[in-house]
Amino acid sequence: MNGLRLLLLSCVALAGCATTTASDWTRFSDGSLNEWLGDSAVPALRRTLSEHPRFRNEKVHVAVLDGEKVAVRTSGLAVAVREAVHSALLDSTGANVLQLDGPPPCGREPRSGYYLAVSATASGKRGSVQLRLYDVVEQQWVAGFAHQWRGELSANQRDAARRSTVAGSAAGLREKPFTAGQSDLLAGHLATELACRLLQSGDDETGISPARGRSASLIAGNLARHDVHIVAGGDTVLDTRIHQVDDNLYQVWAILTPTGESGLAALAVSAYATEPLLPPSRNVAAAPGTLRPAPVALLSPLDVVSSAGCDGRRGESLGGRPVIEPGSCFGLAFDADPEARVFVVNHQVDGRLVRLHPSRCDHVSPDRPGPGMTFPSGPHSLAWDERGGTETFYVIAARSGRESIAGLLARLPDRCDAPDSGFDHRRWLRDVDRAIRERNGAVAWEAVRVYHQPSHTRLGQY
Repeated sequence: MNGLRLLLLSCVALAGCATTTASDWTRFSDGSLNEWLGDSAVPALRRTLSEHPRFRNEKVHVAVLDGEKVAVRTSGLAVAVREAVHSALLDSTGANVLQLDGPPPCGREPRSGYYLAVSATASGKRGSVQLRLYDVVEQQWVAGFAHQWRGELSANQRDAARRSTVAGSAAGLREKPFTAGQSDLLAGHLATELACRLLQSGDDETGISPARGRSASLIAGNLARHDVHIVAGGDTVLDTRIHQVDDNLYQVWAILTPTGESGLAALAVSAYATEPLLPPSRNVAAAPGTLRPAPVALLSPLDVVSSAGCDGRRGESLGGRPVIEPGSCFGLAFDADPEARVFVVNHQVDGRLVRLHPSRCDHVSPDRPGPGMTFPSGPHSLAWDERGGTETFYVIAARSGRESIAGLLARLPDRCDAPDSGFDHRRWLRDVDRAIRERNGAVAWEAVRVYHQPSHTRLGQY
């Protein structure tokens, strides 16, 4: 990585690099990515961040984005460009330039400032790199500050473009599960997430008692490092649960269950592992009547599955980056608490946000899908979108506060309604996010992105 980084910075990092002028006839442009970074993109960005009043004293996070979030997985080329740009902009006056190499812990996405978004793609020997500024507060791209390069990549850059990398901060996500022998790292991760959630809820002074057994004690020991009170006979009891996702993937939960009538809310955080690490205590019910039942996970991660014959029959999983081929059908598979009401929202390839479930467009529209149900149920498979592109599905499960969530969903256009250009998607998303946060774990949501392959890529097969 250092060698490639130096290659990208061959001109960027040298203070004596000059911009080509008309009179500088001894130097000719080679059109390379290195030259574009050193002579064009970085100097322009440095001037923008140093001189434009919009960015004065603002934090600018250099990152590879997936939509509007920091990407979990990206290419080595995008990482190299991100590091090169960040290093070259560190001496810019005015803005505070930082680097994000992956999702921040505890969902602490920046709430102000800007993203300097890096994207890099390659096809054969040629590639494309784009640098854009995204306003975190206004949730929109900043017009007039985009820089793009297209051209031939060097051999090292092509190798980097083919190499997929997962952010170090992604530990515990599906893309980077904990492995055998990493129980201590998993316990530390769960403790950090719990401590953050306790701080956010204002319950960080709560006394926590670990259930008997090594797993809860290991997490509790890590919690103590975050100044969380670990005591005997505390207000909440800490234990673990394990959910098997497939043959070699498990979701491990750390759960805080209030005791007696403390009035505290239950908290649960989870991470993925390739082994059933941190098994729950068998003594959690040793004192009948003193504990409330441990909260059941409201909603499992979503899985995109094929639908054989487009008749609703559940096929195989399409993996972490599902691609829908022309003419194909698919469905969403998930487990939900049987006491929870489930809602499904679709952000379509054209940017339209619609209500998918419950919907008057459905012939069958159950509010409580059973375990393993594929949505939609019955014969209603989801179909490939001939427009091509990426769409996102959001599944929301509400154990309480169902009516308020249902009211918000009722404001959303149905999928069979005519497009409404006056509907404020951003305001609606903010309202939903607020409603979920106010319910302290009684509402959960999951999202999955699906790519619809353009039809022209398979014309030769038809």
